[in-house]
Amino acid sequence: MLALAANPAPAATFTVTKTTDDDGACDPLDCALREAVLAANANPGHDVIRVPAGTYRLTIPDPRDPIFREGNLVLRDDVAMLGQGPGPAVIVGDGLDGVLTALSSTVELRNLTVTGGSDQGLGGGIRVLKANATIVDCWITDNETQGDGGGLSVLSNSSVVLENVTISDNEARGAGGGIVRNGIGHSFPANLTLINTTVSGNRASSGAAIYSLSGGQLAIINSTIARNVGALHVTGVSHHSGPPPTFANSIFEGACGGRFNLYISYGGNIQGIFDNCSFNHPTDQTAVADLEIAPLALNGGTTLTHRLLPGSPALDRGVSTSCPSTDQRDVARPQDGDGDGVAACDVGAFEATAADLVVVPVLDRLGLLLLGTLLTAAALSILRANR
Repeated sequence: MLALAANPAPAATFTVTKTTDDDGACDPLDCALREAVLAANANPGHDVIRVPAGTYRLTIPDPRDPIFREGNLVLRDDVAMLGQGPGPAVIVGDGLDGVLTALSSTVELRNLTVTGGSDQGLGGGIRVLKANATIVDCWITDNETQGDGGGLSVLSNSSVVLENVTISDNEARGAGGGIVRNGIGHSFPANLTLINTTVSGNRASSGAAIYSLSGGQLAIINSTIARNVGALHVTGVSHHSGPPPTFANSIFEGACGGRFNLYISYGGNIQGIFDNCSFNHPTDQTAVADLEIAPLALNGGTTLTHRLLPGSPALDRGVSTSCPSTDQRDVARPQDGDGDGVAACDVGAFEATAADLVVVPVLDRLGLLLLGTLLTAAALSILRANR
């Protein structure tokens, strides 16, 4: 008995087999996503939850949970939750709470879509509290909160790395429509790193994309922050306290706020023509016109991106020292985006290839009229020849 107590159960793999929301036992041929989470929480060690492609709607509360009773999935032990593809594994909240909470654990989330969360406090989509989370190839979209952090909340004593992630169309009635990072002084920091990540179309009163506060570090590398909407005109990143954030090779479209002048730039950043991020590295730039990025779309890979258009000032303007080996779509970096024969890293999450920059002509009304006239003439000529 002493030997058994000293040796905890080995890590296990739980495979989800159905899309219904049940909270019984996770059996090999009958296991809901919630059942897999409960089983992993009960099994000490780093477990794996495999989630096949499909839509998993959270419909039942968990009355056994003393804190989170409204139906979100609480990851209380070390676990990797992995979408298996080839299609998306979509976890839909019940509209009463957030969707996922990482609590006092080390968590990996991969190939998942998190949507439909609605919370009264912090974190409409995902909360990370006293935990470490690595989130890769995920889409966090269409979540909301009455407080802060519509898509993602990184709270005290936590560390989160986002890589190849899209956070879009989330809303916070408070701050941080896409993300809120909120530590508690030096003792309980909240650290957040974005790599090849797109934050777009989020809404909040302040810091519509990202709201950064108190202890902990914010780092943004080769990411695109664009087209977020803020009621108080801070539509991009708002940093208010804590260590200076660091930025490299990133697009900032939208005003910056708070104590944003206290930051460290490693170069290669670009801001929109009317923005006020005050970058001061010699390789940073302010666009003299439009940033020339396309609307958010699936341009390859598993998450949505803003494609760079021909003539974009972001083409080949990143610094090589901070350039990842691939972009958000897993396309190799660097490419020769400006056609000068030299491959250089693009700014932002998207690395343009030659195929991405092919211009497809678009005909105006006169062009369509001329084309129709030519086709009609050709058809008449063929008819006459066959008489």
